[in-house]
This record gives sequence, C-alpha cells and structure tokens, in this order.
Amino acid sequence: MTIDRVSRRRQSALLLALVLFGAACGGGTSTTADEGSGESADTSGDGDDGAGADEGTEDPPADTDSDTGTEEETEEEVEPPPEDTEPEIVPVALALDPDPVGSTDPLETVNHLESVLVWPAEGGVAVQFDQMSNGGLRVELRDDAQMVDVFCDLYMSGDVQMSNCSGFNRETGLFLDPEETTILDSADGYAYVVPMMVDASYVSISLGGVTYMAQSIIFSDAPGMVQINPDGSLANEVFRTIGHATALMLSEVLA
Repeated sequence: MTIDRVSRRRQSALLLALVLFGAACGGGTSTTADEGSGESADTSGDGDDGAGADEGTEDPPADTDSDTGTEEETEEEVEPPPEDTEPEIVPVALALDPDPVGSTDPLETVNHLESVLVWPAEGGVAVQFDQMSNGGLRVELRDDAQMVDVFCDLYMSGDVQMSNCSGFNRETGLFLDPEETTILDSADGYAYVVPMMVDASYVSISLGGVTYMAQSIIFSDAPGMVQINPDGSLANEVFRTIGHATALMLSEVLA
C-alpha cells in the first residue's frame, strides 16, 4: 500500500469523525431548545393562572358601591313608625228625661235639664254640664234598699271649683263623710269625674267602702244646700234644673 492511499484513508476517517461529532453536538442543542420551549410553555401556563387569580380578586364595579351607599342613606332617612296611641275619647250627649215628680212647694221651680255630656274616664264616668246657673251641679242616685241617697257635687267655693261625693242616710238622718273627686278642664262648661259603674240594669257608686246602687241616675243644676222651715217647707225661693236617665240609657251611650 502506498503512502498516498494511507493518507487518504486517514483523512476520510478524520472527516467521518468530525461529521459524527458535529451530529452529536447538534442533537444536544436541539434537546436544549426543546427543554427551553417546554419551560416557555410552562411559563405561559403560570401566566394564565395569574390572570385567573387577578379575575377572582378584582374589585367590585364602582356602581355597586354607589348603590350600596344610596341604600344606606335611604335607610337613615326612613322615619320610625309612630308609636301606638290610645284612641281619642269623644264626649257623647246623654238625652235626659224630665223630672217625673217635679215639686209641690210653691217656692220651688223645677225646670228640665235636657242633656249632659258623658264619656268613660279613669275612675268612673266624666260628666259635663253646659252651665252652672243655680249654685251647684249634682249627680245623684237613691239606693232605696239601703235608704241612702248618694250625690257627687261640683260647686264654686269663692273663685275655686270644688268637687266631692257624699251621701245622706234617710234612716239615721246622718251625712256620709265626703270624698274628693277629680275636676276636669273644660272650656265649654263644667266637667268632673263621678266614681260610678254602669251596666244595663244598675248604676253604682262606692263611698266609704260601701257600694250603693239604683236603676236610675239624676242630674241637676241646683243649690247644694237650701234653708228649710221647721215644717219642712222651703224658706226661700229655689230653682232647680233636673234630668233623669236610666242605667240602660247611660250604658248604651257609653258602650
């Protein structure tokens, strides 16, 4: 074998080695690039996750805050409902019957009291008279079973109004101890509370721990005290304005 032929073979072998080495190096570079591409894809995936997180944590729209504020302001402006109040009590006119007895004394004049105003009140029944023309106002019941006349008066003591309930025992001739009653303010007359209970059958007034009852009640504008002669006749001229009502009449008006 000649030297030239050997040299060529060596050159061919060296060239082949270089080609194989270059191929090996090129394969490593491709692998590295693929790995880099994979990392880039992963990074893109992480970026998507970040975008999703941003969407989940984004602030509510501005108009939502505005609506919430409007609702709060509206709630502050709403007034609380009014408290329950008791219904207003309106006085009712009680029409009265004329006095069935009248008077047999020539010095006494009995006129008809046509009506009074009445309404339920704490402690009994409020009674209002339009005027006081004959010295005093009286609501009276006559308990014939116990022989006691009970009367509740409103009268003037000087310039001051006074009001109390008392009674007269017809058997003993004694007066019952008086008990004060309530005077009511009235621009249209004279009003006070009579401590009586009413149903369809009886009117009752308790005085001194005893309850007195009658089937009718008497209203009068008359003097509380009069001067009487020894024979029982009037010593001076007297005027009375009187009206009567049954328990049924009064209970129906107060119902």
